[in-house]
Amino acid sequence: MTDESHLARYPFATCELGGGMYTSYHRRPLVTASDIAALALVKLGSGSVWQGYYMYHGASQKIGALSTLQESHATGYPNDCPVITYDFQAPLGEYGQFRDSYAYLRMQHLWLASDGADLATMVLTMPPDAPDDTADRRSPRWAVRSDGRSGFLFVNNHQPVETLPDQENVQFAVELAGRELVVPSEPVTVPSGAFFVWPLARPIGRSILLTATAQPVCVIDGAEPIQVLTQTAGIPVELVFDGDTVTTIDGPATVTGNGDGGGSGGDDDSGNGGKDGKVLVRDLRPGLDCLLRVTAADGSSAHVLVLDEESALTATRAKMWGRERLILSSRPAVVDGDRLVLYGGGPGDLLRVFPGPNKEYDGCEVIELPTPTASAERVVAEVERVEAAGPARRPVIDAASGRASAPADQDFERAAVYRVTVPATLLGSAAEEVLLRLDWSGDVGRAYIGGRLVADRFWYDPCWEIGLRRFRTELLEHGVIELRLLPFAQDAPVYVPPRTRAGRWPLELRSAEFVPVTRTVLETK
Repeated sequence: MTDESHLARYPFATCELGGGMYTSYHRRPLVTASDIAALALVKLGSGSVWQGYYMYHGASQKIGALSTLQESHATGYPNDCPVITYDFQAPLGEYGQFRDSYAYLRMQHLWLASDGADLATMVLTMPPDAPDDTADRRSPRWAVRSDGRSGFLFVNNHQPVETLPDQENVQFAVELAGRELVVPSEPVTVPSGAFFVWPLARPIGRSILLTATAQPVCVIDGAEPIQVLTQTAGIPVELVFDGDTVTTIDGPATVTGNGDGGGSGGDDDSGNGGKDGKVLVRDLRPGLDCLLRVTAADGSSAHVLVLDEESALTATRAKMWGRERLILSSRPAVVDGDRLVLYGGGPGDLLRVFPGPNKEYDGCEVIELPTPTASAERVVAEVERVEAAGPARRPVIDAASGRASAPADQDFERAAVYRVTVPATLLGSAAEEVLLRLDWSGDVGRAYIGGRLVADRFWYDPCWEIGLRRFRTELLEHGVIELRLLPFAQDAPVYVPPRTRAGRWPLELRSAEFVPVTRTVLETK
């Protein structure tokens, strides 16, 4: 066997981490947000120090001067890809759409922005009973990265396509700096589909959080830093501090002090009894009100905010009104220099800021967002069917790969043809995006403006969205998008997600609507 000891000198990088997956003609997987986020977390837990996504933002292929530029059987590639679309089911879609996977990855990225420098130096330790392969569905899948003193516990109970069972009566035992840490203190069930990372012997200000059944989100810097955590997988949140580093913990929780050199506060006055030198914090109710103040042995203070899972997925961090703050918004929020840009939404949307502009550490402030200047109302499209589809195209098998080939240009002469009228009033601002959202089924669809192919799609269940902003000039001239949709052959050797297999995908355009994607810009100075 080749000696690979030299690899220990180099960090592991994930160069093409799946931010999604493209659809080829013969195979059209549906990749969920959990598929993407669990894979990313597993790579981090396995030692990756570089999350190189492919793709993080979907794209569109250009058509070259002499040919199309996509990979295809005609160019010797084993898969036929769409001519234009390279959406990749990415966290940010082909036209900048925010997908659920964006929120899951953003939560990981917030954590890495705070703890990534420490994580990068930590090495991987696998448990002795780790599964040998994916066929082992009984053994818990977990690992630790640590520097010998502190670290992170990674757990994954999610697997695409084949659902993993609940893992019952689970506890994890880890030895760090000669001390055994057992988390949680009582066994729990890790539900099917769960994936998370928990901290081990991590600093909270100048106190040490030995274990927590909550995932780190980020640290809000300040005179008294705020460690933001989130509940994971519905597992009750329990925090265990090193009693020698804590004097009091105040907040909405039950605090039991067992530190020989430390103390306890909160709702329990049991003193410093016990022998394990720990302070346990339980009975937490995650949310924006779940704020603890931790006073260290040297008198300094820090805070722990424990969010519920739903709120954590809307979180980002931004410097606003003179200091770092946590921003919670149902509208996707992007920090752009001194601006906070929020996408989509409508009247009555709220922005929650923690700590609030007029607060220190005693809670958040709720701000009602201004109504977007452009209309956010969806508009039902006017659609005319011009031609009915001809017979379904017979499958064509590529001789080199043995896989089904995509329809050629001439096949679309037998497609069903629809004309979608695009009102000029929807294209009033060149800065705002408008999506044409099509709920349809069939085999392959193409979209044309003035006879030019602008978008295409291999059907695989989700609605087909076409961003109109980049075609604004052409649409103002022609006013119409032409759709050409081909039916599926009943015996087509094509894989689509199992949930879509019923009904054999009849050719149907069920609805078409225009969805404005408005923007709200807040100055953060």
